[in-house]
Amino acid sequence: MRLTDLSAQKDFATVNGTRLHYEVAGSGHTVILVHGFSVDTRMWDDQFELLAQSYRVIRYDMRGFGESDLPDDKPYDPCVDLLALMDYLGIDKASLVGLSLGGWVVLDFAVAYPQRVHTLVAADAAVMGFEWKNGRPSTMPVEVAQSRGVEAAKQFWMSSPLFTAALRHPRVLRRLDEMVSDYSGWHWTHENPQILADEPTILSLKEIQCPALVLVGEHDTEDFRQIAQVLSNEIPNTQHFVIEDAGHMSNMENPRRFNELLLEFLTYNLG
Repeated sequence: MRLTDLSAQKDFATVNGTRLHYEVAGSGHTVILVHGFSVDTRMWDDQFELLAQSYRVIRYDMRGFGESDLPDDKPYDPCVDLLALMDYLGIDKASLVGLSLGGWVVLDFAVAYPQRVHTLVAADAAVMGFEWKNGRPSTMPVEVAQSRGVEAAKQFWMSSPLFTAALRHPRVLRRLDEMVSDYSGWHWTHENPQILADEPTILSLKEIQCPALVLVGEHDTEDFRQIAQVLSNEIPNTQHFVIEDAGHMSNMENPRRFNELLLEFLTYNLG
């Protein structure tokens, strides 16, 4: 089945004081895909069409990324943005799939709005409250951006350990480079007024009662592999898989295995 047969729709939602770019296709149970830092909806190209054959699938650019608006000086919460987008699209309950920063967001969302989450997939996820051994990766280019400019920061970012495994996949590296090239670099040059939860999410993982799937690339960094283990240990109803031949961008680096595990999980829990 071709994506054109599934009536894919791209549009913008003006919600929660911002404008969010989104794309929707398919029908049935709703699955929402949440991207990582410095990338956008395109990172889900290997999943979007496939999922749309069985589900109503939505991918969107978070505030500050892709085609969505940049933040301003007003405080905002990415979870409230997601909630507003769901309300805008008439979605009462959804299955959430997030990778890296997207994993952080869907974990926060599942704690804050459990009644709106059917199932949860956290892939190569970050989580609020984790003690990074070498610092939180997304903040590393800040000094470079402020001293040498955004383009230098992007080069520094692409050479980080997060993307080392992608070097073995030239097609993936090209796609990543394209998205990062389009990224504004706003988070490296501005004070982000993002609102954080009162309690670190890592202390609230036991509150997540929905079925959860934790995925991590076997070649992801030590910190992200450790987070995956913490999520698996703390979230009550969890399956945990390590994806071979993949690093931090596991959905792009080994889409065959990622999709196989994702579809098995969704089919079992959603039908």
